[in-house]
Amino acid sequence: MKYPRLVSYLAFRTNTTYEQVDSILKGFAEAVKTEVLENEGEVRVPGFGKFWPRRIKSKEERVIGGMTVSIPEQIKVAFKAFQGSSKEVE
Repeated sequence: MKYPRLVSYLAFRTNTTYEQVDSILKGFAEAVKTEVLENEGEVRVPGFGKFWPRRIKSKEERVIGGMTVSIPEQIKVAFKAFQGSSKEVE
């Protein structure tokens, strides 16, 4: 499901406007980004999953287009769905 459809679905299910749901989801994404990337904290959403910082080690050297570059260490947002949010396939 793409973002516009998700927002429309949530707006319909919660009897709110598209703009309100869009604002809430953008605020949620910004809060997660701030907590995980800037504060290196963890965000848990009961029944949904958790977001946490994942360190990606620096990579020594890579040749890209004939140039050698070093890729610095990075922190990225990792996500894991909670148990019960998956379905077994028969």
